[in-house]
Amino acid sequence: VNECLQQVALADRIILNKLDLVDDDEATAIEARVRDINRLATVKRTIRGDVPTSYVMDVGGFEIDDVEEQVIESEHQHGHSHDADDCNDPDCGYEHSHSHEHSH
Repeated sequence: VNECLQQVALADRIILNKLDLVDDDEATAIEARVRDINRLATVKRTIRGDVPTSYVMDVGGFEIDDVEEQVIESEHQHGHSHDADDCNDPDCGYEHSHSHEHSH
């Protein structure tokens, strides 16, 4: 299991930091890749970690019911969905099937 990929896939909010170290095209490509992995998360671009504390602290947490509802709405708005079998690239690196448990 690729831990970084899993973190991006399950994140509610994603911070793309140190964007002063890449050009605009590269930053856009990075953000596009992140959005391919998780189209539901809010993505914030930043330099030197300049992010309001509320963006990090007031997240509300991961709720599977909310995610399922957002996915259904998103698929309805776009008129299509992507299946795990859509990726035919052997170097994709994305784990298309996984399970996890949460305990509270």
